[in-house]
Amino acid sequence: MMTAPREIYDAVEYHLDCYSLDQFEHLLPEDNEDLDGDEILERAKEEAIEEMTDRIYCDLEAMG
Repeated sequence: MMTAPREIYDAVEYHLDCYSLDQFEHLLPEDNEDLDGDEILERAKEEAIEEMTDRIYCDLEAMG
């Protein structure tokens, strides 16, 4: 991961916070009782934030 400015990370996090994790619960398997859906969705959100932040930062660096 690159070291992107915190402002980019915060903007991406704010953008993704507009989506409720409840919107994605239907994607989780229903037959696994041991599965902590909230934890999985939260981890996926964190990974998405990191990925989007890196991509935005790379694009901005290329423009500069």
